[in-house]
Amino acid sequence: MNNVCRRICKSFAEAIEAYGLKKKALIELEEALGRGTVEGLRAHSALADGSQFRPRVIEQPSHASILKLLQQEDGFGTEYGERSTRATRGVGINRGLEVELRQVVFKYQRDTQLVATDTQWNKLQDSRHKLSQVMDSWFRKLGELMPVTAIEALVVADVGPEDMMLGLPSDFPKKDHVSLGICNHALIERELRVAQAHDALKKLRTQLGLKSFLVRRKRQNPGYTVAT
Repeated sequence: MNNVCRRICKSFAEAIEAYGLKKKALIELEEALGRGTVEGLRAHSALADGSQFRPRVIEQPSHASILKLLQQEDGFGTEYGERSTRATRGVGINRGLEVELRQVVFKYQRDTQLVATDTQWNKLQDSRHKLSQVMDSWFRKLGELMPVTAIEALVVADVGPEDMMLGLPSDFPKKDHVSLGICNHALIERELRVAQAHDALKKLRTQLGLKSFLVRRKRQNPGYTVAT
């Protein structure tokens, strides 16, 4: 009997702790959304039919769709180059954007993470070494993507792998694109960057939709109050 009571008490204590954690998370979410947003959601909820929130679909070219169009005969105009060359360039520039993203992620880790122990320092250096290997692989294949004139014009600085210029069209002044023979490359990079931004916005809308749904659920609980 005593064992049963202890198990019940333990389960009750765990339930109380879980409730406290969820309550704290909801309060933090509410504060992040802001009072105006939360009150707007409350007003909308009062007039809605009670159905779950669904983010509005916004049709924009995605990263994958741009890569597909680059490989199609009528996907883009002749200013983007011939189909065979623009497809290859699209894949190459896309890989460059992925490498650039890895640089950004590493710099964020470098600038925000605490490095107070040898273990933390070694972990950071290991990440830098892996990034350096990625950069070496990128530069070995850069000649397959960019003209020799552009590669020769690339300024190589003595910096860490996270700060190196990749030799993408956007790394060169626009006024030099014609002389370097990278006008087509620049147009393709622009399309891929715009699509990359659309993908990021889509993820953001999804996350905001989830937050809105959680606030709505909390609104339906007894004792709901808006944090100030």
